Amino acid sequence: MHAAVGLLAVTVIFVGRNLFRYGAELLAAGAPLELLGVVLRCVCVASLTYTLPIAFLFGVLAGVARLAEDRETLALDVCGLGLSSLVLPVLGLGLLVSAAAALLALDLEPRAKRELRSALSSASSAPLLEAGRFTSLGDRTLWVGARNGTRVERVFASDRSRPERPVWVFAETGFIRAGSDTRGARLELRNGDLHLASEKRRVRIAFESFELPLHDAASARWQPRPKDLSTPELRRVVAGWRDDPGLPRPAAHEVQLERRLALPAAPLLFGLTAVPLALQRRRGARSWSVLCSIALVLGYYAVLASGTQLALAGLVSPRLGLWSPNLLLACTGALLALRDRCSQGQPAGQHGQPR
Repeated sequence: MHAAVGLLAVTVIFVGRNLFRYGAELLAAGAPLELLGVVLRCVCVASLTYTLPIAFLFGVLAGVARLAEDRETLALDVCGLGLSSLVLPVLGLGLLVSAAAALLALDLEPRAKRELRSALSSASSAPLLEAGRFTSLGDRTLWVGARNGTRVERVFASDRSRPERPVWVFAETGFIRAGSDTRGARLELRNGDLHLASEKRRVRIAFESFELPLHDAASARWQPRPKDLSTPELRRVVAGWRDDPGLPRPAAHEVQLERRLALPAAPLLFGLTAVPLALQRRRGARSWSVLCSIALVLGYYAVLASGTQLALAGLVSPRLGLWSPNLLLACTGALLALRDRCSQGQPAGQHGQPR
């Protein structure tokens, strides 16, 4: 229950931050509700890679700290059930959560990021057209006399992508559209004239409806980043460099691959570290759990970010840089467990049965 509450709270924070980040751009581009739904779904899936370990950590800390606060851990210890009686259930749950995190990191998160970037690319090319000002988009220049949301009036557009045949467009009204497909943003113009010019003649064509792309064809074919590639694609890139060391080293691909392999271990290590840590507190279980969760999460991801930057700079190997937070977390959990055993005066499980 505590983990579910933590997952909901942290997911709302992650998703809300990203929605505020993209919301203004999507609304200005006239994005349809389907596109907003795609963005929301992709952001939720991508954030689970980070929120799931945090929620599991908070759940274990809150649950075990509550047991310690109610003296139930003392009762377990008196009955001869030491630290292992708490570690084994957490270990089983941690393996399940780590398996879910592995599925997210290795498959679902890259898919969500690719779909998210594809959806955003169709809307990001829609300019923030301002009434009374010229807007340049590569070889195109646009001017609108008035704008109300996605509706524009008195539109002028100049297209010089083909210098030998420039095009000018005049229209009474138009609507900014940002489809969820790969066509990108576009202007749907109504009731206007299309002027074509060449060396020999000029042509004027009246139209009732005309669609004007707001992006260059080259910009629509965005190049995927390492984080957008699937795990098999990352493996192929790294294996290709190992077969031919003369190629530039794909440091970003190596780092991204090691990150996907290292992050699924975080829930298990968080849980095993949280058990002895929670036993140190007897009062204020919930507040203690929140503070410890924040400290552990900030420390873990700070070390992860530092290791990532060092690996990208070539100062350490990607494996060492990305697995170092897991190693530090495992050492911290082992030291806390050893301290808990020593504080009891004898190993857990060696107490006699009460008469």
